[in-house]
Amino acid sequence: MVLQRLVNRFRAPAGYVVTVAGAGRSFEVARRETLLEGARRAGVALPFDCTVGTCGSCRLKLVAGKVRPILDFAYTLSAAELDAGYVLACQSRVRSDLTIEAPPGANCGPARATFGATVSAIERLAEDVIGLHLTLDRPITYAAGQYAELSIPGIDGGRSYSFARSCPPDGCTAVEFHVRLLPGGAFSGWLADGARVGDGLALSGPAGAFTLRAAPRPLLLVAGGTGLAPILALLDEVAAAPVARAVTLLHGARAEQGLYGAERIAELRASWPAPFDFVPVLSDAAASGSWHGATGLVTDHLAASSAAALLEDADAYLCGPPAMIDAGIERLLALGFDLAHIFYDKFLESSHYGQASPSAKCVTTGAMK
Repeated sequence: MVLQRLVNRFRAPAGYVVTVAGAGRSFEVARRETLLEGARRAGVALPFDCTVGTCGSCRLKLVAGKVRPILDFAYTLSAAELDAGYVLACQSRVRSDLTIEAPPGANCGPARATFGATVSAIERLAEDVIGLHLTLDRPITYAAGQYAELSIPGIDGGRSYSFARSCPPDGCTAVEFHVRLLPGGAFSGWLADGARVGDGLALSGPAGAFTLRAAPRPLLLVAGGTGLAPILALLDEVAAAPVARAVTLLHGARAEQGLYGAERIAELRASWPAPFDFVPVLSDAAASGSWHGATGLVTDHLAASSAAALLEDADAYLCGPPAMIDAGIERLLALGFDLAHIFYDKFLESSHYGQASPSAKCVTTGAMK
């Protein structure tokens, strides 16, 4: 058996040819390279971010051929995406010639810079959510929906959080993040108990591809917990655009004290030039005896009248815990939604990463058009 494996290895080709469908471009991947490594060596622009299989930004559709996953794709990708043939380029060992589909306009990896940051304000947004306001040492430019990595002395590695407000094209020095307080969380514990206005930290960014698509379609937005942060930034960006887009926003929390952002959402709705429906949802209504609104899982309300009205021609943006994202995608597909118009951002706690990445969240692009 060992001898046969050695013979097979000797006979194996030096590399495989990968063709990018619709792009008229091919490149070769060596046997010991991942699909992403081969593309980068050949100068082919494929999207990527973390390179360790947790963020999903390198998600591509495998049209033909075989790959072997280094890490299980199911850790990051949904069942629907796996069924549709999506793989993670950074975790794919190529085992035959391939044909892949890459998103149009994909850029080759993150362009990050490091900024000095000073805490300018700390505000309690909800029982377990803190708003962290920072002033940077120079302007940063980012797209709504992206995130940055925050680092402080004494804590190994950075923690990644989405920008909670949009940024003008010429950049900004004032930025905001929403941080969920986690039991035993190093960064959130520091923020809750030790951080003070004037404290310094480092910010690296921007990163991520959870950004608005150009098509002026209606928006179906689903947020769980602090997944509301990038959704609010997206709404800021839409509000500044010349084209009016109808919006249905669902925000889920366990109990009423976990909901936040109602005042800011009300301000947006008051000046919105198109229909704007907001539905807060509690999964544990018993913990909020005075609650008379929607209850259950936030994804259960995707079939409500306002959300269902958008199903045929909307773009869906989902942001929050992995279980919510997976349930939301499954529910939308069952309702007839097109996978190509579903975009999401999975938030993972740092404990999910092990030693591979200390980030506190994981940004994932949605399905490719």
